[in-house]
Amino acid sequence: PPKMRVHVVRPSGAEVAMVDAEPSWTAREVILQIREKLSGRGLTHRLLLGAVVLTGSTTLNDLELVDGSQLIVVTSPGQLATASADCTARLWDAATGEQMQTLEGHGAAVRSVVFSPDGEWILTASEDHSARIWEVATGRCTLTLDGHEDWVRSAAFSPDAAQVVTASDDNTAKVWESASGRCVLTLEGHEGKVHSAAFSPDGAWLITASEDKTAKIWELPSGECVRTLKGHGDAVNSAIFSPDGRRVLTASDDRTARIWQTSSGRVLVTVNGHSNDVHSAAFSPDATRVLTASADCIAKVWETASWQVQELEGNGSLVWSAAFSMDGKRVITASDDGTAKVWESASGQCMQRLEGHLSVVFSATFSPTFPEIA
Repeated sequence: PPKMRVHVVRPSGAEVAMVDAEPSWTAREVILQIREKLSGRGLTHRLLLGAVVLTGSTTLNDLELVDGSQLIVVTSPGQLATASADCTARLWDAATGEQMQTLEGHGAAVRSVVFSPDGEWILTASEDHSARIWEVATGRCTLTLDGHEDWVRSAAFSPDAAQVVTASDDNTAKVWESASGRCVLTLEGHEGKVHSAAFSPDGAWLITASEDKTAKIWELPSGECVRTLKGHGDAVNSAIFSPDGRRVLTASDDRTARIWQTSSGRVLVTVNGHSNDVHSAAFSPDATRVLTASADCIAKVWETASWQVQELEGNGSLVWSAAFSMDGKRVITASDDGTAKVWESASGQCMQRLEGHLSVVFSATFSPTFPEIA
């Protein structure tokens, strides 16, 4: 069939682009054609015909578009991402809680999901032994990182997004070039599964957390292990650097989180208060608070000056992970009941519940552009 000319306009009526489209094109293919004209980083673009949103595999032909038809493009700033045992990651509109896209392609549970620092890419880690990089604007998988011999439990971008680090049940972490997918470094030294891996804020170091009850700090680009953090009484589930890189925060199955001095490896604070495994721990962007997620069905926000605590209650089931928004005003939790929830971090009030996954939600996160709508 011949191509048709489609006019893409803003809700105001201002024309964004004119496209000669194939009738078989989906919304994704139209957006790919006009992407250069859609300014703004980390934004989500949706196409509407009247009030109907073009979703998934719906083609222009399905909508009975004709030559000269008009499509409306709506751009929204903030997004949430979730990863689930149902083998998918999903993107949600942070303003409405509406599901925007489903990222399909992994062959097993998706254990973690993060945005790139500019919000334009998503990185997932899966039990299918791979990690994948996806384009936010289109939901397209652009790269698959294959090389681990067991589950990949977490994956993170470097601060400049040029590299990715993955953590695996094969007892290693690997560093990859995010443009080419080439593995440039394998970190060996843990005596158990590696549960998480993350870069320091300056990109000069890596931290890994392991089932062997330790976290390790590695120098880049050499991959030399420079410090082993010992003290937890059980598996370490997550480890991250503070925003200034001077401290490390770990979460463990010993029911505690710990703050360590990066330079000495000394424990500064042990955070007690959960009655079951602590699955994840995160610093707020200004490092004045710590967020913990636990198998005791509660996430907690701790003030680091006083160690006063705000409980996020009402999850009703085990909490796999929790993350702050970039402005620290919101928290998102990932839960065993197949939902993610957004909370006000100061009051502990549940603001939003994201429903749609078919199984456990292991990971949930905010896009870097999130505060624009708050």
